[in-house]
Amino acid sequence: MKRYILGKPINIIILIAILAPNVVWAQANERLRARELGIQVGVFPTGVHNAITDVSGVQVGHSTVVQAPNVRTGVTAILPHAENAYISRVPAALHVGNG
Repeated sequence: MKRYILGKPINIIILIAILAPNVVWAQANERLRARELGIQVGVFPTGVHNAITDVSGVQVGHSTVVQAPNVRTGVTAILPHAENAYISRVPAALHVGNG
């Protein structure tokens, strides 16, 4: 025989009572960044904007194509120097997200 409170099974009410304070606590606390915890990554200090564009000579470009309300694709290009990329080659990498 199941027990009910306000038309709901008692185990659901107990579960909500246990989880509700945790949800409120998680929303009230912001996640700290590694730097705020005293963890330093790398040996160089961060730039003015803390971005890749803080490095002199590096150029970044981005393009997004929207073909339909739910169809979007994009590409980001990072050029590590202002020289001709076909003559002065640099190491490269590729990352594909969502296939």
